[in-house]
Amino acid sequence: MTRINRPVAALLLVSLLAGICSCGESSGDEPNVTESDSTVDTAVETTVETDRSEIKDNLPEADFEGYTFRMIGRQDNFVYQYEMGADEMNGDVINDAAYTRNINVADRYNINYEITYRGWSDFTSTVSQAVLAGEDSFDLVVGAAYMLPSLAVDGLFVDWYDIPNVDFTNPWWSTDAIGELSIANHSYFAIGDFCLSNIGIMMCIFYNRTLGEEYKLDNIYEIINEGKWTYDYFNNTVKGIHSDLNGDTVMDSNDLYGFGNNIGSTLQPFVFSLGARYSEKDANDLPVYTINTEQFFNAFEQIYSLHMENEGVWADADFNVPRNMFANRQLVFNTGAVYHSATLYRDMEDVVGILPFPKADESMDKYYTCHDPNVSLMAVPITATNLDRIGIITEALSAESYKYVTPAFYETALKVKYSRDDETVQTLDLIKDGVTFDFVTLYSTGDGEKYAQIVANLLKEGSTDIASYYAENSSAAEAYFDEIIDSYLAMDE
Repeated sequence: MTRINRPVAALLLVSLLAGICSCGESSGDEPNVTESDSTVDTAVETTVETDRSEIKDNLPEADFEGYTFRMIGRQDNFVYQYEMGADEMNGDVINDAAYTRNINVADRYNINYEITYRGWSDFTSTVSQAVLAGEDSFDLVVGAAYMLPSLAVDGLFVDWYDIPNVDFTNPWWSTDAIGELSIANHSYFAIGDFCLSNIGIMMCIFYNRTLGEEYKLDNIYEIINEGKWTYDYFNNTVKGIHSDLNGDTVMDSNDLYGFGNNIGSTLQPFVFSLGARYSEKDANDLPVYTINTEQFFNAFEQIYSLHMENEGVWADADFNVPRNMFANRQLVFNTGAVYHSATLYRDMEDVVGILPFPKADESMDKYYTCHDPNVSLMAVPITATNLDRIGIITEALSAESYKYVTPAFYETALKVKYSRDDETVQTLDLIKDGVTFDFVTLYSTGDGEKYAQIVANLLKEGSTDIASYYAENSSAAEAYFDEIIDSYLAMDE
């Protein structure tokens, strides 16, 4: 990696902060920012980010004598790519923030970086083969949430609570999420501001505001801010929106609907938003399954009714179909990950907003959601030889991410460059505040799918008999999850 000396890095940092505080001048090939976008709460953001930059990480000073800090991650899209860093400054606010973060830590501790990128097909095998061979190949593993659990169960990762100099009470760690990821008070995964996908892959509802105005919908953002964005409100709103666009008298994916969704993992955010969970933690920090509860059954009935009995909804087993329909102005609402605003829907001419998932009722304290299963988690291999050094560098990278990369991505890029309306600025905060993890959905492979995809499986069958499904599948699913829990408990013996 090309090193930049400290004076130059400091100069770059001043330039970067100026860009963040002015809400991010985009490069020439980026979409234009309207005058109203460029003035969104500029004074407030400047104050907030100045406060961030002043927070101390309280790490010890050290000279690691040119040590090469080795990370393995993904670069399938810009969200994952910038988690690792960037090769050089190029004028893009996110790229330059990630680059400056790495340089700041490199100069502070006299280190270099070696970054290995792997794709979906060979990520876990690359990590497992190295660790099982006893090779100290990586200091930090940053991989998808659906990939890493199998490696943790095999005992390949260090407990984060045993790594010195890592303080999960600091604001650059997602403390609640880390608590939900732990088992028996051991945490083999961490997540925080270093994981850019922690924000980018939050699940949300996209809203074609232009179509909404054509159908004379209420001001949805006022409804949200008043806490009235509920299942009943959403269900009734989309019910009246459907049109046979091609006039063939057959309502299918060629027509227009109020809402469209994939019958798959995009149903999971509805479970959380409606106040249910797949599991909860007991006093010993062990998962307790909560599918066979009235709350979960009620949430399922609402999800089924919305997707299968509402004439204003198109539900499809192919996740690409609703996405394409939304991009083609055939849906007023659609589900997706936040970063899709910068990829799938960036070139839409209509005004596209981002909304939280609706609550079960107005009594709920917040709008809950979850991540797409591709969200990144951080892990440290058991073959790592210097946990003190790993802790210092990882904590420093996380702190710098909190101070500079997150503001660049969240405050500047998502809230200004890619957002199409001012109200999205506020709703992104609501979505971020309601993100949750669940043991069942995290470990959802093998027979675990019988629980994690219970809603999708029943919708695909067109069945409302969740009680029978539970009776038929609970033994296999819970045996699968119990084996995972036992594997973790055995690590204490």
